[in-house]
Order: sequence, then C-alpha cells, then structure tokens
Amino acid sequence: MSSLLRGPRRRVAVGLVVVALAAPSLPALGAVLDPGVPMVANARVSAERSRTPTAADTTITSPSEAAALAAEVARLTNVQRAAAGRAPLSVHALVTATATAHSEDQAAHQQMSHTGSDGSDAGTRLTRAGFVWGAWGENVAAGQRTADAVVTAWMNSDGHRAHMLSSSFTMIGIGVATGADGRRYWTMVLAA
Repeated sequence: MSSLLRGPRRRVAVGLVVVALAAPSLPALGAVLDPGVPMVANARVSAERSRTPTAADTTITSPSEAAALAAEVARLTNVQRAAAGRAPLSVHALVTATATAHSEDQAAHQQMSHTGSDGSDAGTRLTRAGFVWGAWGENVAAGQRTADAVVTAWMNSDGHRAHMLSSSFTMIGIGVATGADGRRYWTMVLAA
C-alpha cells in the first residue's frame, strides 16, 4: 500500500448553486423552479490523508492567513480560466465581503450550505452588501485544508467547474473560515 493511502480518511464536501440571472426579459432562475425544491446541487468527494492532521492544517490563525488563502483560490481559478481560454476574473471587495460573511456563517453553524442561517441566498447577500448584480453563482465547500485542494475539488465537479469557467462572470470573491469543528468552510461567489 502506498503512503498516500495510509492514515485516517477525511470527508470533504463541495456544493454548487445554479446561476441566477436578472434581466428584464428573463425571469430569475429561481422563478422557474418549484418553490419547495431547493436550487442547490450538492456533490461530495472523499479524500485520503497521508498523515494525522495538525493544528496548522485545520486552523486559520489570522485574518491575513485567510486573506492569503482567498487570494490563492482566486489566482488558481484564473489559472484554470486561462487554460480554458477565458478572461480572468477580477477580485471585487463587495463580492469578497459577501463570500467571507457566508463562510463565517457556515463555520459558526458548522454546516455547509448555500442558504445562509437567515434563509438568504448569494444574490440576496450580494444585494445587501451593496453590489448591483446581473448574474451570480456560488460554490461552497468544507473540509479542504488548502487553496489547491478546494480548487481541485471544484474543478473535478462538472457543475462547479462550469461556474468557474463561465464567461457570464467577470468578478470573484472568496471567503474561508474555520469552524469550532476544525473544518475550513469555503465560499466562492462569482458575479457580473
């Protein structure tokens, strides 16, 4: 057995929400869905760890570390976009604040979800932050320790990858927060 297969198994999860478009001639995507049907498509992936986790693996020790992780996710996303022939996304302060607040909410409740603890979706959260959007998308994940791990998980999921490579979006914001359970909760908000 290789060393990559040794050690405890750790579950990580990723989530995706469909793009919502706002245009006078097009209804918001949520309007065409049955009211009782969630707009969330969840995907789960399992990852094997090669060693026992340490505090450095699971705890964000400072806001600057969270900011560095978020910047790296945005950079890696733009690397993937360039490889696919797409224009880079610009990091936007209000989109980042929206993503960060949602990651903090998920971490506080130790639950990965596209729905905020107040029942909000990413479009509502963007509007509350003062961002006027024409389209938005959101990817969420929980359990990945690094920026590379979360981008890899999203890129290995058809729906998440479609969001990340969509030419409908021009801006990105990334949030990451650690819950009392030691898991990192990631949010990527894409907007135009």
